[in-house]
Amino acid sequence: MKIEFTVTADPRPKGRPRLGRYGNVFTPKATRDAEEEFLKQALKHRPKKPFTGPIKLTLTCYKKKTKKLIGKYVTKRPDLDNYCKLITDSLNEWFWVDDSQIAELHASKKYGLVACTEVCIEEIEETI
Repeated sequence: MKIEFTVTADPRPKGRPRLGRYGNVFTPKATRDAEEEFLKQALKHRPKKPFTGPIKLTLTCYKKKTKKLIGKYVTKRPDLDNYCKLITDSLNEWFWVDDSQIAELHASKKYGLVACTEVCIEEIEETI
């Protein structure tokens, strides 16, 4: 099975957990809001049942820029792995049982005419 969709929002990185006044650890509000927005759009494409086996995840994050830079890679902050973490945490339990199932990950960040993230989730058939 394969699921492909696009989330039309500016890609956001996962923020680092923060330490509260009384020693509690929490996720910053901006990160929680970004995860909720990403999931809200993604849920329109969710499978009837979450994937249970190994999966391949392909992500392309587009930052909006002028035509001159379209298709070129973004080499500035935030780091690509922080985009990936926000996305995988958002989709966890809805598209797959646990993000430990992601056995293959392909990700890139590029400039585009529209800020968005393209997502492709594929089951991997294991051969022995």
